[in-house]
Amino acid sequence: MWQRSISKLAAAAALALVLVWGLPARSATFSVDPIIVTLEKGNTSATVAIKNQSPDLLRLQVTGFAWQQSPSGEMQLTPTDDLVFFPQLLTLGPGETHRVRIGTTAEQGPVEKTFRMFVEELPSLQSVITPKAAGITLRLKIGIPVFVSPNVRASVSGAIRDASIRNNVLAFDVVNTGNTHFSIQQVHVVGKNASGADVLTRELTGWYLLAGGTRHFTVSISKSNCESLSSLAVQVHADATTLSTSFPNLSKQCGFVSRL
Repeated sequence: MWQRSISKLAAAAALALVLVWGLPARSATFSVDPIIVTLEKGNTSATVAIKNQSPDLLRLQVTGFAWQQSPSGEMQLTPTDDLVFFPQLLTLGPGETHRVRIGTTAEQGPVEKTFRMFVEELPSLQSVITPKAAGITLRLKIGIPVFVSPNVRASVSGAIRDASIRNNVLAFDVVNTGNTHFSIQQVHVVGKNASGADVLTRELTGWYLLAGGTRHFTVSISKSNCESLSSLAVQVHADATTLSTSFPNLSKQCGFVSRL
C-alpha cells in the first residue's frame, strides 16, 4: 500500500513537471544605456536610458546596493541609501525610452566607492489582477556597475602574492593596491623545469577587482609536473595595467597534504 502511494506521487510529480516544461514561456526585453556609470569628481549624478524593446507594456523597478567582492570574485551586495534614483518605478510602452537619473548622497573620499544598480521587470498589473494558470513568464533583471571616483588622483596598481602549493593545487592572490578598480582580462601562468621546458601553462580569466580587493586563483597541477617545477611566472593583463612576478622553487611544497 505504502509503495503504491509513493509510485502514485512520483507519477503525479513527473506529470506536473512535464506539464510545466510544456507551457509556453513569455518574456519581455529592455535595454539599458550606458552599461557602466561613473560619477566623477564634482559630478554626483548621471542619467541612464532604459528602452522597452518588447511589444508589451512594461513595469520596471530600479534598486541600488553597495558592492564588494569575495576572494572568489562573487558579488557581495548590501542595501544602501547612498545611491538614489528618480524615478524608482516606471512604466514603459512598447518601444518607449525613459531616462532615470542616478546619483549618490555619499561624499567622495580617497578611495573609489562601488555600487550596483539593478533594473528589474515587475509583474504586469493585468497578471496581478487576473492571474493566469497557464504559461511561464520570465522577468528580466539587468545589473550595471556604478563607480564613484575618488576625490584625489586615481591610482591603478596591484600585486601578485602568496603563491603556494597544497594537495597538488597551485594557489596565488591578485591584490588591488590602488584606489580605483581595474578589470582582469587574462591571467597567464607558466611553470618551467630546471632545463627551461614548460611543465605548466594555464590561461585564466578574471573580472572586476575593486580597490583594496583580493582575487584568489587556483590551478591544478599533476604530481610529476609539480615535482619537476623549478620556476613559476604569473602575468596579469588588466585593462589599465599589467602585473607580473615570479616565485622561487615551489617543488618542495608538492608533497604537502593539508590536514583538515
